[in-house]
Amino acid sequence: MKRLLILATFVLAVFLIFGCASKQQLVPGMEIQITGKKQPNWVNNPSKKDSKELKAFVGISHDFEMEGDARRDALKDARQQIIDFMGILGKKVLKEAVITSGMSTDIIVPAIASKDQTEFISESFVKTRAKEYHVEKWQRVEDDGALKNFYKSYVLVLFNEKDSEDLMKQALRNAKKKAETEMQKRLIEKAEKLIDEQSLFEQK
Repeated sequence: MKRLLILATFVLAVFLIFGCASKQQLVPGMEIQITGKKQPNWVNNPSKKDSKELKAFVGISHDFEMEGDARRDALKDARQQIIDFMGILGKKVLKEAVITSGMSTDIIVPAIASKDQTEFISESFVKTRAKEYHVEKWQRVEDDGALKNFYKSYVLVLFNEKDSEDLMKQALRNAKKKAETEMQKRLIEKAEKLIDEQSLFEQK
């Protein structure tokens, strides 16, 4: 009995010592993760999920008090990444069309409007391609010492080549309507043909 009493006293003392030490270490601005599994590899290495026909994007949210808001913000971030990616692909396709057609490099290449990309790549479009979510709950130490809960969300979106081809063709059709010269129209037609002949994800 005496031994049990001594052991209990020792355990309580250790708990109080380390408990007080931990509490003293909390300083304003400190963030502590309180729930959530270990981050999956795709969070920091989305390219590991890439394949010949799939391109991986990882949307990362800002901090939100509600988990649902964090998830939506992560999707919003992934959507913007896809829009930017499609804009870069559009420029590469048109550049390749200029080179392979033997047209003058001085030709004014019609822009694939970012507004069109934004309209084509809707929030629902991205949401249906969300493969996996990772959500973490954190606490932040406020200036007054209070602990404020918030969520961080990550979403893995897999964007396939067929989607990119369809979206690019829509954007090119819109650009063709706005083309100011016959040369620009021919350039866009060449770009459309290239999309049918080559892998869009392998554009150099």
